[in-house]
Amino acid sequence: LGLGGAVTPPLVAWLMLEIGWRGAFYATAPLALLGAWIWWRLSRDDPREHWATNAAEIALIRAGRENAANRGSCNGEPSTQAPETAAWRRLLRNRNILLITFSYFSMNYVFYIFFNWFYIYLVEVRGFGMLAGGFVASLPWLAGAVMASVGGETCDRLCQRLGPRWGCRLPCAVAMPLVGVFLLLGALAESAPWAIFFLTICFSLTQFTEGSYWAGTSFVARRHTYNAAGILNTGGNLAGVVSAPLIPIFVGWFGWVGALGTGSVMAIVAGLLWFWIRVDEPFE
Repeated sequence: LGLGGAVTPPLVAWLMLEIGWRGAFYATAPLALLGAWIWWRLSRDDPREHWATNAAEIALIRAGRENAANRGSCNGEPSTQAPETAAWRRLLRNRNILLITFSYFSMNYVFYIFFNWFYIYLVEVRGFGMLAGGFVASLPWLAGAVMASVGGETCDRLCQRLGPRWGCRLPCAVAMPLVGVFLLLGALAESAPWAIFFLTICFSLTQFTEGSYWAGTSFVARRHTYNAAGILNTGGNLAGVVSAPLIPIFVGWFGWVGALGTGSVMAIVAGLLWFWIRVDEPFE
């Protein structure tokens, strides 16, 4: 995601200059078909159905699943309990899943400010040209790609040392309020270089927290993680539905500083919610 987001702004800006904005759509549309074909070719529901999986790999995967089933049983016998197909209904009533999802919604409110409006902000407010704005817009995504990996490793190590509750809580509780601070600093910065610096740090910190959200959801949902992941991802994407139309409205009412300030508030809310989230309370 981060690397794709880094490549897209300068590529699309260059295409718009060369062949117009309609041409940019025509030129990039086949990439979606290519992605669909790759997914159809490589993705399988069962690893035994994949053309590139050998017998040793299948045996290793099955052994891991059998061990997990044994750990989940009460008497040491393999668990035969099948995943509950309608678990999402009960998960929607689970306090921890709802809090994680709302926090993820709040974090993604900031994410979608960058996704939808950062390039326009650079061109219209910070005075960058179309092509230069495209290259500058890629900087937060490059930093985010690095910080997503750093955040995942940090969450993993903290979970090993402190347990899952604080291992997932600390990265979000620390990073998200900082997201709010750096977003506001970027909005208030008088010079464009400082604004880009602060906003790049801001976005990279949102990506730093990604691993904690998904790990925390897995800790709570356990064998229902696929249901819970759907709920979490829905909450994250709803933030895009909300922020895409709201940001230009807020810009009209309060200016860009006020509009970005709403993201600061949401970021702080996202971090504070983690003090009420208990990922060490598994869903059953």
